[in-house]
Amino acid sequence: MLRGSLAKVKNSTQLIVGLIVLVFLGISCVVLVLSSSFLSLGKDRSEFLTQQHEQEVSMIVKQFELAWGSLEAYLDPSTRQGLVITGYFDSQIGSLDQKALFSEEFGVVYENIEINHIRILNYTPQQIKLVACIQVTGSYVRPDRSVIISFSNIEQCAIYVFYQQDSQWKLAGKLDTTVPDNVGRDWDLASRELKEIIGTLPKDPGMIDERFGN
Repeated sequence: MLRGSLAKVKNSTQLIVGLIVLVFLGISCVVLVLSSSFLSLGKDRSEFLTQQHEQEVSMIVKQFELAWGSLEAYLDPSTRQGLVITGYFDSQIGSLDQKALFSEEFGVVYENIEINHIRILNYTPQQIKLVACIQVTGSYVRPDRSVIISFSNIEQCAIYVFYQQDSQWKLAGKLDTTVPDNVGRDWDLASRELKEIIGTLPKDPGMIDERFGN
């Protein structure tokens, strides 16, 4: 009888363990399905937003980059204050009063911008978040306006966040994604303010860098 009782206990234990394993596997499958669904929903939403607002947002990015990289902005960096939200320089770059920031012997001036790829991640009346790759044509110039050398077809990619301020779209934050392998490192080194503005980084590689999206 003792052997029979032990056998029953053993069988019951095996049954319980089997049920636990099945439950665990079931939960794992549900998590995987939900994760895939959320990624799909995020991608579908970004595709919809991109279709609806691509032309407008592309123009916002292009106008910002051309103004930020203009000869006038290089010669008088204070003009850049009107392109970014209040507090941008102090929280992400450094105060405009730090002359060393703009004391280079040459500057990079953008003459033309083309949008190669764009994916809009969020669009509201107050905020736009997107990934874009731009193709830049421009020159390296000296403070006397003389050109050192010109360049063309240089690709740059970034996550941009624009806020509506003073009835104008202004840059709130920007994270370079030109080299995808460096995004994780740069994100770790980013300021707390920038992380709060950008929020969670997309997990889909195509959402980080539109060049690799489908």
